[in-house]
Amino acid sequence: MIKRRSVLAALVAAAAGSQLVPRVLAAADAAAVRPIPWRNWSGSQQCLPAARSAPATVAELQELIASAKGTVRAVGAGHSFTPLVPTDGTIVSLSRISGLVSHDSQTRQATLWAGSRLGDIGQPLEDAGQALVNMPDIDEQTLAGCLATATHGTGAGIGCMSTFIEGLQLVDARGDLVDCDANNNPELFQAAKVSLGALGVITQVRLQNVAPYRLRRETVWRSFEEMLELADSMAEQHRNFEFYYIPFSGMGFTDVHDITSEPLGSTEKIDSNESVHDLKLARDWLQGSPKLREL
Repeated sequence: MIKRRSVLAALVAAAAGSQLVPRVLAAADAAAVRPIPWRNWSGSQQCLPAARSAPATVAELQELIASAKGTVRAVGAGHSFTPLVPTDGTIVSLSRISGLVSHDSQTRQATLWAGSRLGDIGQPLEDAGQALVNMPDIDEQTLAGCLATATHGTGAGIGCMSTFIEGLQLVDARGDLVDCDANNNPELFQAAKVSLGALGVITQVRLQNVAPYRLRRETVWRSFEEMLELADSMAEQHRNFEFYYIPFSGMGFTDVHDITSEPLGSTEKIDSNESVHDLKLARDWLQGSPKLREL
């Protein structure tokens, strides 16, 4: 009798399990495909894409684009304020397609994968005897993202990042891989330099660089009126110039960079005024309370 009951119990359990397992798997599948919200760094742009993809190779990217049924949008670091990424279709990240591809020591040109973060480019280029002509003050952006949106650094005589492009490669809407430069598909090349993602997904970029150099930075705390008065002359006198106004304070600081031959570490402080350091501390401490930051 005991053995019979044990067998019956096992059969019941098996039957129940056979009904439960498909339900569990179905629930897991539903959870796996549930869209994940996307937002840019400031939260000003948001969407709920049906799918996300991060191909590891250009071939995978080509296959994805060629087989896509709806909208495909490339996403970099989500730094841009503009509505270039939001879609209910597919978002593609090139975060796995990054790094230095090749370099030419004679021309000081380097080819980089488009998913590279700006902050990760400096050391490989320095190792190759090169440096970017100019760098935006936010280095979290991807190379393709900052080029597609004409991201810039400061400097009255220095163009935006896109002006240093010598060649690029992209995957078009058909999934075809296209190379272009001034001599090969020149019209596409000029348009793709700042394409806003409209011409395809850029995969490689060849940049004109320079020999490595050192910059000396100086920031000075000033009144708003003084900053406005000095802005034009400082922009002419320095390689890089910008100023930051602190809302509700009537104050701010000028920020300049100039090429220097001084050895690294020769300047003890980046800021020539302690107030700038104190201001940064206050910003960090009060970042969770915008109302207090206004005070």
